[in-house]
Amino acid sequence: MSERFRTWWRDRSQREQRLLLVMIALMAVVIAWFFVRMMDDALSDARERHSRAVVEQAEVKGKVAALKALERGAGRRLEAPVDVVVGQSANEVGFVLSRTEPQGRDRVVIAIASARPQAFFGWLNDLEARGVFPERLTARANSDQTLSIEATMRGRGL
Repeated sequence: MSERFRTWWRDRSQREQRLLLVMIALMAVVIAWFFVRMMDDALSDARERHSRAVVEQAEVKGKVAALKALERGAGRRLEAPVDVVVGQSANEVGFVLSRTEPQGRDRVVIAIASARPQAFFGWLNDLEARGVFPERLTARANSDQTLSIEATMRGRGL
């Protein structure tokens, strides 16, 4: 094989040999450029995947911390039935409950006709700290930038 190549190479004129060497050099440059470009793309993809993984890890750590905080509060007992706790808390914050339907000692269905989103979700956080959690929650936007809320709240520790 190499002998056939040497014969073929010697049959070329000096000009053809130079042109072939230039062509091989240019091909090497193009192949190297494609390789570098491919590695650069792979590196940027890896960096992007890494940054997404870091964000997801932080989110998971935050959720784990929230679950641990909930577990620490698991031993807390409510001082009254859930409907009383929710009603008193709503009055303290200034929400008017348009409907309150107790379903046993540990569950209540409530409705609020109009509540500002920030205030409502802040109130939900306060209730969770007291041991009352939304089991089902439906929020619909009103025309005046408030929410209409229907929720089933469940107490823990009763």
